[in-house]
Amino acid sequence: PPTTPVGPSQPPPSRVATGVRIEGPSSIAPGASVQYRLVASFDDGTTSDVAAQATWTTGNASVLTASPGGIVRGASRGESALSARYLTQTTHIYVLVLEDGTYRLSGRVTESGGGLPGARIDVVAGRGAGLSATTEFSGSYALYGVAGEVRIEATLDGFEKARRTIVVSEHSTADLVLRPAVAPANLNGDWRLTLSASSACTPPVPEDAATRSYAATVSQIGTFVRVELRSPELTTPEARVEGIVIDRRLTFRLPLDDFYYAAYGLRYYTLIEALGPTRFLAIAGTAHGERLGSAVTGTLDGEFALYLGGGGSGVRNRQFSCWRSDHAFRLDRN
Repeated sequence: PPTTPVGPSQPPPSRVATGVRIEGPSSIAPGASVQYRLVASFDDGTTSDVAAQATWTTGNASVLTASPGGIVRGASRGESALSARYLTQTTHIYVLVLEDGTYRLSGRVTESGGGLPGARIDVVAGRGAGLSATTEFSGSYALYGVAGEVRIEATLDGFEKARRTIVVSEHSTADLVLRPAVAPANLNGDWRLTLSASSACTPPVPEDAATRSYAATVSQIGTFVRVELRSPELTTPEARVEGIVIDRRLTFRLPLDDFYYAAYGLRYYTLIEALGPTRFLAIAGTAHGERLGSAVTGTLDGEFALYLGGGGSGVRNRQFSCWRSDHAFRLDRN
């Protein structure tokens, strides 16, 4: 049959957006507002600024705020993601909030190659004096608003203080190494790790998931430790986590990647155990404990969660979750 012609009396077929990109400065001064563009590409080869039709959000509203239409304001020094969504297309960039003529200084604080969480970094001289930051679990830090010759200082309980002077004329990196003030306990060897859910979880964690045990091999260099967990029920051949030992105190982390994929119902954990064909236990959080005799005991600040589907390091269809700071862990020497 003949096709229907598209003439003046009929509108042309609708364009389909195939991608979007944000256009605008990579940094904003605190208190300043800037108009950003969202350029959409269409399947007919054309482009258009669709900022007014998009939804704008930021990752950290204390640093960066976004208003309808793509007007973005710097709230305080720092860094934040800026995201825009038009129809089914989404994109994001990272924006720094800094005074003109100043920069970001970032780096890691380490010992024996491992990152040290909780270390304090202070700018003690130069432009930006008085600024401070605390390292994340990987030992990383970032200072915003420094320039010229600056002196920084790193401190952490149980370690000797470290200082460094650096000339900052662009976004720069400065790593520092701390030395333990006291030799750490030696945890090298084979252990058994037991994780127990808090009895205060409401509703209670099911009995077959409340206490789980895994073979654990600890490799330690200085204060840095790597723990390899093994069990026939783990959904990966082994779960590998990292931590530090300060004197007799052990801290290690069971990571959870919940930044992006959770929007699609999928979460990634380091420790996932199959309790049956369709039931999976996932455990995440940060463990803090102290060695006393042949055992290390303490608490896990984190989550026990049950899922109905998964495999490898990913799970979906969460059935139950208990986030608390008083889950328990115990390492016993084999």
